Amino acid sequence: MLGLAGLTGALGYISAHGDNLQYVIQDFYANFSTTLFGTAIVILVVDQLNAARATALERARLVREMGSSDRATATRAARELDELGLLSSGYLDGADFSLADLTSANLDRLRAMRCRMQGVKLNGASLAACNLTESVLNFSDLRRSNLECAVLKDASLLECDLEDADLGGSTLAGAQLTGTNLEGTDLRGADLTDVDLTGARMASALLTGAQLGGASINLGCPLPANVPTPLDVGNGRTEWPKGTVCA
Repeated sequence: MLGLAGLTGALGYISAHGDNLQYVIQDFYANFSTTLFGTAIVILVVDQLNAARATALERARLVREMGSSDRATATRAARELDELGLLSSGYLDGADFSLADLTSANLDRLRAMRCRMQGVKLNGASLAACNLTESVLNFSDLRRSNLECAVLKDASLLECDLEDADLGGSTLAGAQLTGTNLEGTDLRGADLTDVDLTGARMASALLTGAQLGGASINLGCPLPANVPTPLDVGNGRTEWPKGTVCA
């Protein structure tokens, strides 16, 4: 096949230029260099596509491993994602980390909006300045975790354990905290506007400077002494008036 191609090419050159060997050689090299350049471009593009695919596969693997129930695997993957600059970039938005064991992991500045994180072990983890807007963390263990200045707007934290966690200066506006354990939780300066606290346990929570306007809680729930008394709105529920701030 190669011989036939060569013979055909030679005959074509001779037909175009006669038997003048100099013209034949010049034309051959000009076309050959063009072909080589085109081939090099194709190889370069293919290599780049293969490298991009390999990178995407590696990143997807790290996301899967961050959701592992094996603590060593999950924390190592989180660390590698952070080293790649992906932990806070928005790359993890919408991911599923349910049942992951991220105990004591360093997840500061994590951005994982609209994520599924049900039943995650985050006790002792550091999530300072993280953004978990609209994420679902139901039944997760967040005891003694650092969520200072975290954004949990419209998140769901049903039946979560936040005992002794630090949520100072955090934003929880519109979040669902039904049945959540908030004993000893630091919520000083937090935004709890329109939060549903039905069934929450928060008698020893620290709430100085917290915004409670529109937040609701079940009637008769024990509250810290400095928390204003919410208004009875019927059906066994009470609610703080708009603009309420703890002294």
